[in-house]
Order: sequence, then structure tokens, then C-alpha cells
Amino acid sequence: MVAPRSSVANASICHPRRDGFAKAIVERGFRVAEGTANFLLLFVGPDATRLCDFVGKRGVLVRDRSSVPALRGMIRVTVGTEQENRAFVDCLDAFRQKQALIFDLDGTLVDTTRSFDATVLELVYELTGSPVEPGDLSALRGEGGYNDDWEASQELARRRGVEVQLERVAERGKKLYLTRARNVETQLQSSETLRRLAKRYRLFVLTGRSRDEYQPVWADRLDPLFERVYCHDDLPGLRKKPAPDMLEEILRRHQCLGGFYVGDMVDDVVAAKGAGLMTIAITGTVAREKLEILEPDIIVDDGHSVADVFGV
Repeated sequence: MVAPRSSVANASICHPRRDGFAKAIVERGFRVAEGTANFLLLFVGPDATRLCDFVGKRGVLVRDRSSVPALRGMIRVTVGTEQENRAFVDCLDAFRQKQALIFDLDGTLVDTTRSFDATVLELVYELTGSPVEPGDLSALRGEGGYNDDWEASQELARRRGVEVQLERVAERGKKLYLTRARNVETQLQSSETLRRLAKRYRLFVLTGRSRDEYQPVWADRLDPLFERVYCHDDLPGLRKKPAPDMLEEILRRHQCLGGFYVGDMVDDVVAAKGAGLMTIAITGTVAREKLEILEPDIIVDDGHSVADVFGV
């Protein structure tokens, strides 16, 4: 059957519009399924429903397909007029402006097993004369409340019968750490992955490191990839993780309505939940079962899998 002339005309117009529409969406960091239909399937990931709600409140109708097993994390948007397509793209831009993707640093963005972890083991042995196994440090972190490596070192020393002032622990620990960190720490999330994510979210870092531990080791490499990197002493007067105070302050300062916090510690999950953020927990630093108890929104066993969560 030959299609009516008007349908043929509409189809010929639709394909150029479809291609231009898809290109605008891809430029904003989303993966678009290939096809020739008059709609697009976008992979959004874990906040597909939130995005649908956001654009719906602005008068743009899309279909949330994220609950369909074969289409998990996807939404469907019809190719419309130029004005309608522009309205949806404007919604993507507005959504990005209000969504924060915040990363912890150690064990999340950066592998610190040969720097901070090794420093803690050496430091506690130096202070107490008793050897410390990596499993001892992992078990302590799994208890929660020991996100700060110098506080963890102090507690490990205490459990070996040695009381040491935190200031002394931190002073010696920083010296040991800085002698090795630059040469052994590696980046877990690739710069290209972070650049792609930055098209969809406003990227920040909140780390328990002090500024003098971060600046000489990672500032030149990570600062250009994030809107802002916050060390704990950049936010004086606020409680550290597991309290949500610092995450809440970042959201307030940058006028973000929500987003994600990606971390590898018990304290990270607790803080994110307290701040109303979706939580992505990376196993390794802490045993998976310890994190599962806290019921984060997503658990991944490899830091590199964060890119897969968002489909970038």
C-alpha cells in the first residue's frame, strides 16, 4: 500500500529532525539507541524516573521505560517539531544544572592501597611495635566512624595498648604519606569517563583528606575535571562524614536539588543517605556484606563499573 502523500512528506521531514535531535542528546552525554522510528530511546540509568518527572513538570511528555527488564534505565521520547525537540533538550540542560554527582576520593577516584593504606600499617607499627594486617584496617573501616585515616591509625594503636595524640599521629602520617603518594597512587575513574559524566551532571569531590594532603598529589590532575574539589578543611565548622553536613552544604552552595554520592566506605553511604542523595557504593575497601546492610541504591564491585551505571 502506498502511503498518502502527507505521510511521505512527514517521514522525509522526520528523519533529518530525528538525526539532529539525537545528535543534540548525544552531545549532552546520553547514549541513544540506533533506529529509524519516530522516537528515541535514551539510556539514562538509575535516575531515569527522576528525569521523566522533571521534564513532565515542565510540560514535556516522555515515557519511562526503565522498569522494563530489556529497557532498564531507558526512557522514550518522541521526535516532534523543532520547537518540541528544543524544549526537551532545554529540559536536559536544566536537569543537569540541578543535579550533583559527588565522588569520594580515596578508594573511589584514586587507588590508595599502596599509599594511605600502606602508610597506616607502617605508622601503627612504628607507634606500637605490633604488626598490623590489611584485614585489621579493613575490619575497622567496616565498623564505621573511621573515614579519617589518622583517626583509624590512632584507634588501631589504642587497641594495641598505646595511646597517642591525634595531632602527633597526623603529623607523622602525613610525612610518610607524602613521600610515597605521588609515585604509587593511580586514578580509578578515567579522565574521559569523568568528562562524559560532566555533560550530564555537575561534578564535585568531597574527601576526608585535608587540603595539604590533596593539593600536592592530585590537584593538577583532578581539579580541571571537577567543578569543585572539597577537602574537609575547606568546610570548617561542619561535622565530617558520616554526618551529612558537608554534602548538604555542597548542595546548598551550588543550588542543586539532588544527585548521587559515590563512595567506598560505610561513612560515605550513611552521609549520602542523610543528605538525601542516591548512593553508589564501591566494594573493596570494605567488605560487600558490610555495605549491603546499609542498603545503598547501587553496589558495584569495581570502581571502573561506575561508567556502566550511567552508560557512558
